[in-house]
Amino acid sequence: MSENLQSLSERRGPGGDLSEDSRIPKIQLFGAKSFYEIPEDRISKKNFFGKCDLEKDGTKIPFYSHVADSIYSFKTKDIYQFIAENKSNIQLQLNDSGLTGRGGAGFPFAKKLEICTAQQNKTKYVVCNAEEGDTGAFSDKYLLEEKPDLVLAGMYAAGITMGAELGVLYISDEYLGAIETVREEIRKFASHDSGFKFQVVKGGNSYITGEESALLNSLEGQRAEARVRPPYPGQEGLFKKPTLVSNVETFATVPWIIKNTGMAHAALGTSGSSGAKLVSLGNYFKTPGVHEIEFGETLEKIVYEYGGGFTEHVKGLFIGGPLGGVVPMSAVTQLNLSIESFEERGFLLGHASIVAICQSVSIIELVRDLFDLMANESCGKCFPCRLGTRAGQKIVADAINGRKIDKNSFDQLLETLQLGSLCGLGGGLPVPVRNILEHFKSEVGEYFAGGLL
Repeated sequence: MSENLQSLSERRGPGGDLSEDSRIPKIQLFGAKSFYEIPEDRISKKNFFGKCDLEKDGTKIPFYSHVADSIYSFKTKDIYQFIAENKSNIQLQLNDSGLTGRGGAGFPFAKKLEICTAQQNKTKYVVCNAEEGDTGAFSDKYLLEEKPDLVLAGMYAAGITMGAELGVLYISDEYLGAIETVREEIRKFASHDSGFKFQVVKGGNSYITGEESALLNSLEGQRAEARVRPPYPGQEGLFKKPTLVSNVETFATVPWIIKNTGMAHAALGTSGSSGAKLVSLGNYFKTPGVHEIEFGETLEKIVYEYGGGFTEHVKGLFIGGPLGGVVPMSAVTQLNLSIESFEERGFLLGHASIVAICQSVSIIELVRDLFDLMANESCGKCFPCRLGTRAGQKIVADAINGRKIDKNSFDQLLETLQLGSLCGLGGGLPVPVRNILEHFKSEVGEYFAGGLL
């Protein structure tokens, strides 16, 4: 695409799709085409990574706050005017806050903003990643539907600080209700005539666009595939312009920080994970919904008190999406809600969605479903992911049919995926697989030659 988005804000009406702009070629491909298809009989019900009830469009999501001063129930008379009046104070408060990305990577938000601000370029962008492809995650959906003003205000705060004039929200096309709610909020914002504009773009329900550079490719009308870095988006992002990319929950946290100070936010949580986190508790919890919980709370309390326990017998938890951590119930008492607690024990917190693994779930079939999903969602750009996910898919499928897995070869495959993949899709796959091999040996050991020691 030869023409970039400079002056797009002058050429479109509020709330329209990027592809609807008459002077920009219509985007035909938002997500990567699948290289490998999941067999029809394993899509949806038979595949572990299907949608839970609260992820579906039109479903009202219950919200519970377990924080004294709720960050995500923040209200002020005129939130956008409030942000504009505090422009000179935004970077300082974010520096003090310790706010990290809530989408899973955990990169300091203030650092991203500093990098973008420092770039000498008249055209800059703020991009909100609202694709939310992780299984069991619906906290972004909740915020877009119920608190769109917080999301837009956070993007606006980042934009006026770094010198951007356009904020783009890339929202899953499965979230039709959220899209309409956001568009209505954009119309309200437009009355402020601040010089900052918003644009909504429908995503294509492609898992790879959760990776920021693949999302930027998709916005440009290119194939959604990961980019080689450096340069990073803060240096060269959308149309090679400095771009701040973050997720819905991160942006929605910013207004509270500006109002209450960064130090107040840093005082919540732990030294490595400040503030609070929206935790999605889905199917099989007695109290499903989005729960706002301060970082540092015990996983045991989250599961059994806030979540109310389970409606079925459960043997483990899949936390943080398909590329998160697989936690056996025996480890629940050893973990708290923080990035560092999970990492210390070999797990990943990720987006912090929690999916129950019922006793009836076959763990080896769960591993197969995991490889199926990643082989299907791989953008195919790098060989380790494109070929490695396919190889793992075949190895596990063959094991289910009676052919034993060679442990050394399997370990080498996982190492290749982790070290050689271009982005977190292939690089993150070994984490849940290794969690399963370590903590569910009694269920998967029989599929390996010589068992698992």
